[in-house]
Amino acid sequence: TVNPFVQIWVYFVAPILETSLLLVAMGAGVATYTVFTSSALLGENSRKVIYLLNVDLVILLLLGFLISRRLVKLWAQRRSGRAGSKLHLRLALIFGVLTVIPTLFVAVSSALLFNEGIQAWFNERVRTALNESSVVAEAYFEEHKKSIMSDVLALALRFSENFERYAANQDYFNQELDKECFMISLNEGIVFGLNHQIYARTRLSFSLEFESLSLVDLQRANEKVVIQTSESGDRVRAFTRIPHTDAFIIAGRYLDNRVLKRINNTRDAVSEYNQLEALQSDLEIKLAVSFMIVALILLL
Repeated sequence: TVNPFVQIWVYFVAPILETSLLLVAMGAGVATYTVFTSSALLGENSRKVIYLLNVDLVILLLLGFLISRRLVKLWAQRRSGRAGSKLHLRLALIFGVLTVIPTLFVAVSSALLFNEGIQAWFNERVRTALNESSVVAEAYFEEHKKSIMSDVLALALRFSENFERYAANQDYFNQELDKECFMISLNEGIVFGLNHQIYARTRLSFSLEFESLSLVDLQRANEKVVIQTSESGDRVRAFTRIPHTDAFIIAGRYLDNRVLKRINNTRDAVSEYNQLEALQSDLEIKLAVSFMIVALILLL
């Protein structure tokens, strides 16, 4: 007599578990494909890919265990001379080989082709184009800074002549500063003293935070034109001391939002490209392993 619990396991529980594992394996294969086609290669999504591949590996091991168990059982039946066991084993081996070879061939070919595609991303032409784009963007920004430096220095020299006359009439000084800044396309400007006394300011200079200037900045401005960039990067300011006076002038100009956006896009593209290039080998290995794991899950 056969133990009833063994019969329940063999005829009911085991088939249900095997069928469930089969469905989970199919779902994992589809999920892996979906994640790979919709996730970024960098950032948080890459961790999700790693976790999913670990789940795939566990499923792969469980499938391998079940199939190995069946093969051992089939081999035992053949050793015992059970009728049809030899043919059964031969058919299993034939179908297994016919399934394994094409699947592994496709997986290896896919990995190799993908690696060749990755190599095309990092060729010398692409690298040169990105680097040159970055150089051009930075050159534009530096040229903008030099332009503002020369404009502010010109204003300082302009107001150094007859400064006492300008300082005696603040309304007149405001008008002259506003006119001079408008002529050279400066959006804001202030002339102030060491004690933050305001001698003149343009109409659009309410957002100009000259109070945040430190003593170190003012000491540097005694000798040269000092450049500052706003935290958002959309505005460049320059300030310096007006010669032969104790007053300083600070003026700024907004950058074109379209140009600024393209500069930032170029910086981001170069940064992401450099990260991908540093992770190139690791990425190729992970993708090759992914191809193999998914292929073996489908195979088993």
